[in-house]
Amino acid sequence: MLLVMLMTVSVDGAATMTGTFRTILTSDGFMGLYRGLAANFLKVAPAVSISYVVYEKTRGLLGVTMT
Repeated sequence: MLLVMLMTVSVDGAATMTGTFRTILTSDGFMGLYRGLAANFLKVAPAVSISYVVYEKTRGLLGVTMT
């Protein structure tokens, strides 16, 4: 869907950031700006969790204490 929207925007001549912003607002409304945000959170949450666990384990192995 996003690829189709980007292709449509570039065909219409509004290939600028503001043109794309206006196109999203007119076609999907304000909530269209947040489409895909939940899916992105589902993608990012495991990676952040793994990074945090690795950081904490490494900090513990090195004996670094937080002050």
